[in-house]
Amino acid sequence: MGTGHRFAAMAADCATQNAFNIDDPGASGAIPNYLTGICHLVSAAAESRSLAVPDCAGLELHLVMKTDGGDITLTVASAYDEAGGTSVVFSDPGQYITLRSYEVASGTYAWRVHSHMGVTGPTTALAGLIVSGTLTAGSDTTDRKAIKGIYYSPANVAVAVPTIANDAAENVDSVAVDVSSAFSMAPAVGDAVIAIPMEALPTDCLLLGAYVTNTDEITVTFGSKEAGGGVTGASKNFRFLVIDVT
Repeated sequence: MGTGHRFAAMAADCATQNAFNIDDPGASGAIPNYLTGICHLVSAAAESRSLAVPDCAGLELHLVMKTDGGDITLTVASAYDEAGGTSVVFSDPGQYITLRSYEVASGTYAWRVHSHMGVTGPTTALAGLIVSGTLTAGSDTTDRKAIKGIYYSPANVAVAVPTIANDAAENVDSVAVDVSSAFSMAPAVGDAVIAIPMEALPTDCLLLGAYVTNTDEITVTFGSKEAGGGVTGASKNFRFLVIDVT
């Protein structure tokens, strides 16, 4: 194929793609619920969009934030995941969500999340897990729990590692850490926590674990190495990984 023909074919491909562009309805507007395509969202301030239940099965809707003049909150008329989510918040350019329409009951249609990046709202799907045995989903409400989100503190949090004498009377100690300014969410009792040291701990210091003791408060527990010389207290930088299940 000659160069001119290749350019013509490329132009035709772009024209075909543009046919699937869906206009952003603007602040408080309704995104069409009967089209397959991509909608580039543009905001001038904090705005909202709505999306009605789909008219049929087989639609695929790509929503991506193009211009961030303020957060855009999308409200979907029916739940898009098993956790019952209906809200999606776009806060930065490039954040997207892809929704597909399915017939979930006879004559009843709903959107389901296919993929997303950066947006707030959809529950996190853990993909790419490698396990040595069989990974089994919980079969009922007693052993099955939706993960609402996984959060990693974006900045270091100072933790005062306590002095531990390492004698018969004391070889373990804990410290409560205020994390209210570390997260956009509020860790609560029942959430899972991993404490991650960002620098070397004091000599003979062992990190034993972390757990949420109150809203916005994480307690970190330390121990001293057996037959060691005890722990000299010091302030150390940590970050926290919080799994929101409450």
